[in-house]
Amino acid sequence: MVIKYMMKNPILMVGILFITIFLYSIKDKEIFSSRSDKLKATSCNAVLVMLNKRIPNSWRPKCKNNNLVVLIDSTSLAKPNKTIKQLRPIFYRELANNLIFISKNSPSDSLERVFMISLKMGSSPLTLSAVTEGKYLARLASLKSAKFIAEHLKSTVQTQEVVKE
Repeated sequence: MVIKYMMKNPILMVGILFITIFLYSIKDKEIFSSRSDKLKATSCNAVLVMLNKRIPNSWRPKCKNNNLVVLIDSTSLAKPNKTIKQLRPIFYRELANNLIFISKNSPSDSLERVFMISLKMGSSPLTLSAVTEGKYLARLASLKSAKFIAEHLKSTVQTQEVVKE
């Protein structure tokens, strides 16, 4: 019955044909790939949901596969009259505080299953990049002593700094 109606109405047939071609061409171009990435059930997405509720506006977190990447605009830390030598301890302290913030404000069971966590703090004179594994960052939330936190960060976090003069 439907086929008889479609045969009498050629505009409907052409429309259905165009919709079919359009849908197949969208699938190949992956136009909706960012949407489909959000729907994939990964541990990183679970961490990202909790973090997005609590992070400041200067943070830009995103997931790449099961890796968490956080970009932080830290121009407020860079004082114009301070040298790189004076800024370095401020940036490293802020980096440690940001890693602790991530570990305390994320579900620990999901954070343990995130492969890599990359944090990049950028400003004009100094940029810090840090990389660690999720299992190490999850353990950071339970540490209370500043000495133990410092030792844990030294042994589990790899950092790189770029100085722009």
